[in-house]
Amino acid sequence: MSKNKNINIQESSSVNPESKNNTLEEALSAKKKSAGNTAAVSADSKKKSDKKKKTAKIAAIVLASVAGVFLMIFIWMKAYAPEMLTGFFNNPLKSGKTIMTVNGNEISSEEYLSYLMPVKKVFEDQYGAGVWGNNPDLEKKLIESVEDYVVSQYVLLAWAEEYGITIDGVTEEEFGEQKQNIIAQFGSEAGYKAALKELYTTEEVYDLQIKQDIVITKLSKAIAEADDSYFVVSDDDVREYYESNGLYTIKHILFSIADSSIEDVKKKADTADEVLAEILGGADFDTLAKLYSDDQEQTDYSKGYICAPGAQEPELEKAALSIGTDEVYPEVVVATYGYHIVKRIDPSNELLHAELDDIILDGRVQAKKDEIRNRISVTYCSNYDDITISFIDYLAKQTKN
Repeated sequence: MSKNKNINIQESSSVNPESKNNTLEEALSAKKKSAGNTAAVSADSKKKSDKKKKTAKIAAIVLASVAGVFLMIFIWMKAYAPEMLTGFFNNPLKSGKTIMTVNGNEISSEEYLSYLMPVKKVFEDQYGAGVWGNNPDLEKKLIESVEDYVVSQYVLLAWAEEYGITIDGVTEEEFGEQKQNIIAQFGSEAGYKAALKELYTTEEVYDLQIKQDIVITKLSKAIAEADDSYFVVSDDDVREYYESNGLYTIKHILFSIADSSIEDVKKKADTADEVLAEILGGADFDTLAKLYSDDQEQTDYSKGYICAPGAQEPELEKAALSIGTDEVYPEVVVATYGYHIVKRIDPSNELLHAELDDIILDGRVQAKKDEIRNRISVTYCSNYDDITISFIDYLAKQTKN
């Protein structure tokens, strides 16, 4: 290795001076040329770099402009067309989507809308069509009312199942007959379908509701026919209800002063005093009531009026509660409609049943509904709270079109 290394050195030292000078000039020339090339490359690279920066800057400006346009569109949609915004990004009432699940029954957006629109119309009839503008509390109340409506429907269906009555048990004959009756009400199949659009519903959803109505009708009949003491009101039941609620019963003889002249009013007052004197003297109350009373409902209430506290005019109630059973108030009572002779009575069981059976049964039915409702599970879709009136109206227009 040492020998080779020395040889190499010896070869370098043997180069003649002229050749060495030529080599130096070439090296210097090459270096100069290389420097020129490097400068050219550097200038070219700078141009390319500047071009890239300029392109990137233009792109950034364009992207910023596009983003600004989309931002402006987003702001406009949020302010003036929120239903479109919801439709693009978070549509809670998307067709076919499950809005609620009640006791395992999935409520589609179409079914939900069919419940909602009639309730919405009731609100608009009551408060005015333009009520939704700045009234979030009323909007919330509407949604809650629809929820209650839907759940109440399925509470009845769950109750019907206790009697073995189900939607699957509705026969084709029952369904067909009911549907044809409904179509006949609209004059034709075309009229029926047009009506469905007005009701913001589909034929499929309405078919389901027809079957639900059949089930609920069967439930009513089953309850009426059931040998269930829960739905039998006894004499003790009506008497207990009467006493525990502070009810009282009266008969009265009315001397009406409506549309009467001053002279006629005085005559009425005098006649009332005379009749009261006769009754206090032992005359039969019912006989004189038939002769003198101007009460147009006298025949219907010949057995007496069962009154709840606060239901009658204060003057009448005060007089009735100040006397005992089968007593007549010793003065003519002056109230809005004229002069009254008041007698407090003990109601017969027949009267109690006639007036209180439905009230008691309604209470028991409601108690049964509440019991079923408490064990029914209700869940909502993840974006249920995004349902708004503006989007409901948007979907309603689409449904009608």
